[in-house]
Amino acid sequence: MPHAYEAIVLLRDAGAVIESAIGDLERYCRGITRYEGHYELDFETATATIRVEDGSLLIRVLAEVVVDNEGSKALIVSHIHKHAKCMPANLLWVAGSDEPFDAIVSRNAAKNDF
Repeated sequence: MPHAYEAIVLLRDAGAVIESAIGDLERYCRGITRYEGHYELDFETATATIRVEDGSLLIRVLAEVVVDNEGSKALIVSHIHKHAKCMPANLLWVAGSDEPFDAIVSRNAAKNDF
């Protein structure tokens, strides 16, 4: 069963940051698909989906092996951090559901209700 984890990164300049980070990440990927603020990264042993949405990046990483998931998350976050002007030092990763970004969006909405 694949391991899916999701996170939200709040960034004022999310679109520009991910464009720069994707340029760096290309050398680690077998392929990257881009369309309308949505990116699919194929790391061979893991896949990642990154979506630009309302001043934030939604990130989802999916892998069969936990260590591949962890490595992919670290690689992505390190390159985003390299290009972001102001980024949180730590991200909360939540276990993803079958529906991409549903778990993190639901958690974030619930958190904002308090």
